[in-house]
Amino acid sequence: MAGRDALYRYCAERAIPHRRLGKLIVASRESQLAKLAALEAQARANGVADIRRLTASEARALEPALDCAAALLSPSTGIVDSHALMLSLLADAEAAGAQLALASPVEGGEVTPDGVALRVAGMALLAKRVVNAAGLFAPDVAAPSPACAPTRSAGPLRSRRVFLAAGPRAVLAAGLPAAGSRRPGQPPDAGPRRPSALRPDVEWVDGVDYRVDPAARTPSTARCAPGGRSCRTARSRRLRRHPRQDRRPGEPDADFVIQGPAVHGAPGWSTCSASNRPA
Repeated sequence: MAGRDALYRYCAERAIPHRRLGKLIVASRESQLAKLAALEAQARANGVADIRRLTASEARALEPALDCAAALLSPSTGIVDSHALMLSLLADAEAAGAQLALASPVEGGEVTPDGVALRVAGMALLAKRVVNAAGLFAPDVAAPSPACAPTRSAGPLRSRRVFLAAGPRAVLAAGLPAAGSRRPGQPPDAGPRRPSALRPDVEWVDGVDYRVDPAARTPSTARCAPGGRSCRTARSRRLRRHPRQDRRPGEPDADFVIQGPAVHGAPGWSTCSASNRPA
């Protein structure tokens, strides 16, 4: 939670558009109440002190169109203009002497006694420390050096998620994790506009694939359409594919993974897996 608070302070200090809207995590059926309770317990164990359980009527008081059995409210959840945030962080880095090199693919590397030797766009670079934050491609970047390869729990497993929009909402809303997914459904990246996200559908894929089938509709999507709106109506505003690295179906829930020398034993190398956007 310290990171969340630091991000709010940073955005306020740098005039980065953001809003502390709050978020509802919804159990749409009675059969999901036990899972909702487990998620609440995990949130409290992780230090989310302000999360609280809402009845169906309390949830509808915040979002009248919502149809649910119960919900969790996280009042401190918000949205940020991610592009403005990245530009501000880049300015800070450049002020400290860093350089941004675009169109510079990492072609390979190895850990040597002198540091991490990388081959980048035909050049040889030697660094004391390397942070592999290549998002969905992090396992591929680590692959050339066996010592840097992520463990099984952060392997190159990807799911594809379709996000819907159904008009402006008063509060962020997401469903419980779908079968085979890691986290509660997440809203799309948003600027200072009002949120309009519904939970995503989850589909396992073999690689990075952003293609969307506009005709695809599933029962889980229909249940999350506020006010009983049809999938066709909900999809009329926005449809997008959001690929993420994920755990294998049937494994316990996991989250973003950061692995350093203490995990893989390679000095100077750290890998951030299971993330492809600011979280």
